[in-house]
Amino acid sequence: RTELLPRAQARLGHVDRLDDSIAVLEAAARALPDRLLAGEDVETASVDLMRRARLMLDAHGSFVSVAGFGGHGVIEDRPPLRLAFVDMAIESDFVGILEVARELESDSTLGLEAVSISGSHGEATSAAAERLTATVRVSGWFRPESGGEESASPLNAVRR
Repeated sequence: RTELLPRAQARLGHVDRLDDSIAVLEAAARALPDRLLAGEDVETASVDLMRRARLMLDAHGSFVSVAGFGGHGVIEDRPPLRLAFVDMAIESDFVGILEVARELESDSTLGLEAVSISGSHGEATSAAAERLTATVRVSGWFRPESGGEESASPLNAVRR
């Protein structure tokens, strides 16, 4: 008993740190739905990705305009999540495209996968800035349909 008691106390001394870890995981799990795209398939997730990208771009006003959305699909599969992408065409000057790329990189929900820029080769005058077209590949994570299996929530693994 005299040997086992100090060992048990030393092992139980870490319990308060485990409680803190569980609180951190629970907070991360509560924030997860806001960071994940809505939908359980790539089509639905892509629609939410387009909506979020459009909201982000609308903050720039008329400085940046969305010319259209292109292809979509899945570029990475890390169960229980998948990374979906959407190609979108935007029009702006060079500074506007850089600002969009910077904002996409700083957003915790959206990711910037690729940028391709093209523009007119005519001479730009000092009175009018050159208008460029950029194809931007934006990505976001979603949880695919589970097929009736147990939820892959991090909380389920912690509670076991």
